[in-house]
Amino acid sequence: LFAGWRLDTATRELLSPEGVQVGLSQAEFDLLAVFLAFAGRPLSRERLLELTRHRTSVSPASDRSVDMLVSRL
Repeated sequence: LFAGWRLDTATRELLSPEGVQVGLSQAEFDLLAVFLAFAGRPLSRERLLELTRHRTSVSPASDRSVDMLVSRL
């Protein structure tokens, strides 16, 4: 839970405080899960790529892919 939002890792769903499901791509979900797992700790783009590389279809070739995912979240 964060600010009333709920990330359900079993069903891979993000629910708003009102209980509305918010659609996320696989890469967006994985990145949000990493942010929650490492809450309050700074993470470099490179570290974010390392933590999500094995689970996402985002090309690790460019750290700008992380920027795009963050902007969408």
